[in-house]
Amino acid sequence: SWGASACGQLGHIDTDSMPKDVENYPYQPIPLLVSSLQDHFVVQIACGDAHTVALSRQGLLYSWGGGGCGQLGHSETQCMPKDEDGCPYQPVPRVVEHLRPHAVTNIACGKAHTIAVTDAGHMFTWGAGACGQLGHPDTSSFPADEDGYPFQPLPREVHHLREQHIVATACGDVHTLALTAAGEVFSFGGGSFGQLGVSDVGSMPVDADNCPYTPTPQR
Repeated sequence: SWGASACGQLGHIDTDSMPKDVENYPYQPIPLLVSSLQDHFVVQIACGDAHTVALSRQGLLYSWGGGGCGQLGHSETQCMPKDEDGCPYQPVPRVVEHLRPHAVTNIACGKAHTIAVTDAGHMFTWGAGACGQLGHPDTSSFPADEDGYPFQPLPREVHHLREQHIVATACGDVHTLALTAAGEVFSFGGGSFGQLGVSDVGSMPVDADNCPYTPTPQR
């Protein structure tokens, strides 16, 4: 991995020896082996704004980087180190323990949310949830991040897709897509620019920024 590293998103524990950008944040200019994963056969990776996830051939999911919105899937963020903005981060890859009973087959990341699909066709989501991008309509029980927005700290199954066999997923900044084995696509999350592929944007609820979204997966 290489590039910006201030939030631990590269998975390299030693950032002190890295060069600094114009804002004095560390970065890695050329590809460097993520040593903690060198004994694992990685088959897929995905990145958010400042976090990274990697899927192993055994179906284990690893995450690292910025975790202020729960996007890493690790519950005890208060024990993590903090970056210069006071946000918790995980500096090296760590197994998402909550998913260990499942064999993950497909992964995706949005800006601050993460999706995992299992071999049984179930979809799990976690991270930022203010725009409905997690597919959980009721966020009233969610904790709130430092800006007051709801987030889901641990992987949680999308119950509205439980009757579907999901085979793949993809994410935008604040929206999510799910592909079924039958070839159908479901979308949910922010819809300000028509990215959900549904026509009734005007009837959608709006978030705190007055942007339309749908928290329930739509075919």
